Amino acid sequence: MSKAREPLSVLLIAAVLLAACQSSALPQGQVARLRTTNDAVQQEITRALKELTGASQLWIDARQLTESSILTLERVPSKDPNGVVMQGADRALPEKFQLRWANGQCMLVQLSTGKSRVLQQADCQVAP
Repeated sequence: MSKAREPLSVLLIAAVLLAACQSSALPQGQVARLRTTNDAVQQEITRALKELTGASQLWIDARQLTESSILTLERVPSKDPNGVVMQGADRALPEKFQLRWANGQCMLVQLSTGKSRVLQQADCQVAP
């Protein structure tokens, strides 16, 4: 191979490797929804979300996941000691999660990172 073509081949190899890395971060399995919810499912999803986000407090209604496979978490705005919302104090984008069905298991996937948690209590079905 000529020296002029070496940089081109190195660039091509780098592009292929980058594409492979990006495709492996995509959620596995099929999009899913919950069939039903109960207190155990609510607690399990809340625990999984806390583990994935590092949040110490959060509240969700797991029934949302019976209608949609996507769950969006938004941060509660920070407030000053007088209870007034502090403008610009928190600029974090909402965090999106998706229920997936893979290998006979229901899992909750954090879409920004690809991290997931298997949900043992959840009764999921592949979304139509």
